[in-house]
Amino acid sequence: MTATWSPAGEILFASAEGDAIFTVSTSGGPASPLVTPDRSHGEARLLFPSFLPDGRRYLYLLRLLDGGAWIMLGEAGRPARRLLEAHSNVTFVDPGFLVFSREGTLVAQRVNPDDWTPVGESIAVASSVRFFLATGSASFSASRSGVIVYQSDRDRSHLAWVDRSGREMEAVGSAAEGLDVRIAPDGRTALLTRALPSTGTLDIWSLDLGRGTETRLTLDDVGTETYPVLLPGGQEVIFSTPRGNAPRLVRKNLITSQESVMVPGVRFQIADDISPDGRLLAFNERTDRGTTNLFTLPLSGAATPSALRSSPFFEFGLRFSPDGHYYSFVSNESGRPEVYLAPMSGGTKVPVSKGGASTARWSRDGGELFYLSTDRRLMVVPVRTSPSLELGTPVPLFALDDRSWSDFDVSPDGRRFLALIPDLVADEQPLKAILNGLARR
Repeated sequence: MTATWSPAGEILFASAEGDAIFTVSTSGGPASPLVTPDRSHGEARLLFPSFLPDGRRYLYLLRLLDGGAWIMLGEAGRPARRLLEAHSNVTFVDPGFLVFSREGTLVAQRVNPDDWTPVGESIAVASSVRFFLATGSASFSASRSGVIVYQSDRDRSHLAWVDRSGREMEAVGSAAEGLDVRIAPDGRTALLTRALPSTGTLDIWSLDLGRGTETRLTLDDVGTETYPVLLPGGQEVIFSTPRGNAPRLVRKNLITSQESVMVPGVRFQIADDISPDGRLLAFNERTDRGTTNLFTLPLSGAATPSALRSSPFFEFGLRFSPDGHYYSFVSNESGRPEVYLAPMSGGTKVPVSKGGASTARWSRDGGELFYLSTDRRLMVVPVRTSPSLELGTPVPLFALDDRSWSDFDVSPDGRRFLALIPDLVADEQPLKAILNGLARR
């Protein structure tokens, strides 16, 4: 969510889905939509509202269904107007510039103060700014007087095998900005999400764990695809992708490249897991409250989602037990994220972790459940699901280094872990500043 505050006491904000720009008074009260996307004109999402100095007019980013994007000028009671093509958040800087990102370069565009039309060519302010094309987010901030602060670094990580003592055995594949990793059911390949350096656009890759070769499975440089799960047989993959909407589930045949949207709608959806029998997809979806809940979807027949759990809390990260009778998930019901187990047949959930946790993964034999604790340790819990559920006491296998793993999975034999290990965290790096860089332009 992004927001802007006017001197007159009005706040504009956009939701993560971009389904509207809302207005609310600083003194409180209900929020109401001020601008909504017009689907009949190809409008998809509205993002990053920013008041102009007069406190009446405002800028925002319009994303189109065809992948295009525009910086818009809005004013209550008047139709919004397109100013210039761009894909990022934008800020006004004196004496009359709009500052935004263009393909990872921070630029400034002079505008006419009378009608806000562009004047001349844009000016490069910084050669590299952290930018995510999929969301339109560029990591910079600018004061009206022209002080610009920005982040030029990007996250960087590598994959490595780590044994049960915490020793990093060997690196796997190429270092890059990674998001998630999952070992395929056959144990011979892994799926991972990796970013393009210039735009932060994410693609899905397949990694041959024996040979070390990599294959890009999604080839759209403009779109973003994340959180893949491989279907039994290895010929289809399900992932999450925006494509003009909030991220939703898409099923892709890797042989024919044919794709289909699994659950129509505009809510944020992320694939979690495939049931051991291959019949169900588990996913999490954003609710009207802004939280996430867990759902299942049949992979054949009528594609009708079913709520696995209905909760006012954030619940996500589901993994099926190998026998398919239980599932693990993360919930913040206690006030902090913890790992829980629940039966597929319904019934009471059982807490697994204590003290905060995330990213739970099962061993292939179902006898152990691993999770990352908030104090950066890999924990293991003995589990028995038959004839009834029995949980042992969580014990640490080892402490992680200074940074917690971004993600991990467990090898089929349970003797090592494929970990996505951060090498550089952009948010921990120094920011760069430009002082009065536009004053004499």
